[in-house]
Amino acid sequence: MQRDWVTIHDPRMQIDFVGTVGVKPWGNRSSGFDFVAASTHTWKSKNEIEVRALGSVSAFEVSFVLFDLWGQVLERVKATEVLDLPAGTSTKLRWSWNDAALQADGAFHADASNVFQASIAYVSRVRLATGETLSADGDLVNEQIAKISVIDGQSAGGTPP
Repeated sequence: MQRDWVTIHDPRMQIDFVGTVGVKPWGNRSSGFDFVAASTHTWKSKNEIEVRALGSVSAFEVSFVLFDLWGQVLERVKATEVLDLPAGTSTKLRWSWNDAALQADGAFHADASNVFQASIAYVSRVRLATGETLSADGDLVNEQIAKISVIDGQSAGGTPP
């Protein structure tokens, strides 16, 4: 099954993804699945993403909203990196989340890897080298969520799915 990735590129956050990034299941049924961040840009090493600093950054948080094949939010996962990135530099990172850990609160489907369909990736918070902190534009994020999300059998836009 083809999975959909939506990447929010917001230059206001002073750090951006290189290419399109998303989350995908990785593993097999016998050993279990993890969910890994991946990128279309880093095709040689499919389980990593690249970010580029637009300004001098000391730390950042990336968030992913995961949806099932029916358009319902399965989970929100985050990754935080604390590293100094001067403006104009980039780095490649690897993040993963264990399927069992995501199921711990009971909200995740028993076989999340089987029903997982789409993810939205965005930089949620940044600490600049100056100490200033930035937060994602909630309206921009919610606009993208509304394009995928289905609530009570209706798409978020009010049109039947």
